[in-house]
Amino acid sequence: MKIAFGINSVGLGHATRSIPIIDALIKKKHKVHIISSGRPLQYLKLEYPTLQMFDIPDYSFPEHCFTEKGYSILNLIKNFPLYTLEIKKEEAKFKELESKHKYDMIISDTKLGMWSKHCPSYILFHHFKLYAEEKYKVLDRMIGLVTKNFAKKYKKIFIPDFKTHSLGGAYTHDLPFNEPEKFIYTGHLSMVKKKNIEKDIDYFFSISGPEPLRTTFEKKTLECITQLKNKKIVVTLGKPEKKETKKMKNITIHNCLGKEAQQNILNRSKLIITRSGYSTVMDLAEIESQALFIPTKGQPEQEYLAKYHLKKKHFLSKKLENLKLPEDLLTAKTYKGYKPKHKTKKSVEIILNHIFENK
Repeated sequence: MKIAFGINSVGLGHATRSIPIIDALIKKKHKVHIISSGRPLQYLKLEYPTLQMFDIPDYSFPEHCFTEKGYSILNLIKNFPLYTLEIKKEEAKFKELESKHKYDMIISDTKLGMWSKHCPSYILFHHFKLYAEEKYKVLDRMIGLVTKNFAKKYKKIFIPDFKTHSLGGAYTHDLPFNEPEKFIYTGHLSMVKKKNIEKDIDYFFSISGPEPLRTTFEKKTLECITQLKNKKIVVTLGKPEKKETKKMKNITIHNCLGKEAQQNILNRSKLIITRSGYSTVMDLAEIESQALFIPTKGQPEQEYLAKYHLKKKHFLSKKLENLKLPEDLLTAKTYKGYKPKHKTKKSVEIILNHIFENK
């Protein structure tokens, strides 16, 4: 089958969690076209140099909503009509592509303009709410209108979480939809695999997120790690546009890590310091690792997930401006991490069984 696989361009998380599904499709001899943009597309070109790829921009809300001070709800509301227009533009561009390539199936990771009337369309999605807290219920109605509309266009909506023992808590549960049979809890998805190897890296700092907050995180991290003496430290900056590695004494800094290198370093690390993005939480679940969360300031999903897993005693969470080293690193090691019900391999099987059930 010829399959169009769309991947949202906000951060690298959508790209990394889609990799195990893409790998499984390729293994089954399907022809996969990847549609994305920005850093995720650059990253995927490194991972799949022989696959055909197309650049279709998606949504500009990060550049409007994320400032040096954090996340702006006012900007989100003010620009909401613009985001609706961007989905329509994305839809039009994809229709042009579809008319040329005649796809047999569409799979989208949160690219809402990628669907078709001519073949089965599926979406991987977990952003069902703007805020999980009860006091922001009115704001959640905004995204509820969008998600109710796009849900009609897809045969199945795959939720990368567990129905019980949840990774996402309120974000992925209590959904306001009338077609529960469309919504499939698959379990988590991660491109990394757990390996039984020596943990010889003391601290792995994974820098990511929308600009300018990613750069703020990078500067603060590079200032802090000089305080950590006699510890083996690895840093990745999440910048796939330039492959570069710097070494200074006990610290190694990579601009970006490929799938194999990332998997290797995650498994070798005793403690991972990272954003509390949903894809990161899934990676930690896969390798059952300990971590210290530093949520992006004002980013509602990351702040909620950090609080949720702190309450569950899975991971310690700290604000970037309140970070204290090495004290916080030592405290983070006392948290137990998250043990999933099953691994990514089973989650991918669940997805493939649904999309090929009538094939």
